[in-house]
Amino acid sequence: MPTVLIIDPQPVVRKGLGWALQKALHGVALVEADGAGAARRAVRVRRIDLIVLEPDLPDADGLRFIKELRAQRPDTPILVFSALAAGEIARRAVGAGASAFQHKDASLQALGQMARELLAGHRRVGPVTEPPTPVPGPRAEPTAPSATLSDRELQVLRLLSQGRSAPEVARVLSISPKTVNTHRRHIYRKLGLDSVSALAAYAFRHGLVPNRRVSSER
Repeated sequence: MPTVLIIDPQPVVRKGLGWALQKALHGVALVEADGAGAARRAVRVRRIDLIVLEPDLPDADGLRFIKELRAQRPDTPILVFSALAAGEIARRAVGAGASAFQHKDASLQALGQMARELLAGHRRVGPVTEPPTPVPGPRAEPTAPSATLSDRELQVLRLLSQGRSAPEVARVLSISPKTVNTHRRHIYRKLGLDSVSALAAYAFRHGLVPNRRVSSER
């Protein structure tokens, strides 16, 4: 019986995903984690055959965590199932090591089919049998200025947009607050912005965060 690790901060989402996967896969063991910390513990002690991950986590940057999971479990497929826009985030998630991206607007049937393909041994899957293109969903503009950001700059942008201070971002990313502020200046310059509230509005508009959380300057 395959074991699926579901990583999502929302209990109702984890339960719904578990129900859908059990129905689609006809026999699967489920392990739930509400964030990166619980997921790390599960990965250490359990054999995991498929990881289903929402990268918008409370205790880690999702793209960085995908890289961590891929390094620890190089042969375990990772399915990103997210409310974030599919364009920019999907491209970077696959670049970080994800096997597939599915937007949360997709049907549970589509999710189940993608999970079956990954468990069958496909390293990268798209809609439905065309690897490796991410599944279509609400997309960021393909030429959005955020495409010019480095992965670390995008991480900083997303965390600041969610209302985190520079010291909080520094703790999540294991860098110094001074480095966070340097990245913030680079982000402002590249995106033509001048405040965290403008940054948050940009992130929401381009689907880089799931909800609009406009922050005051910190």
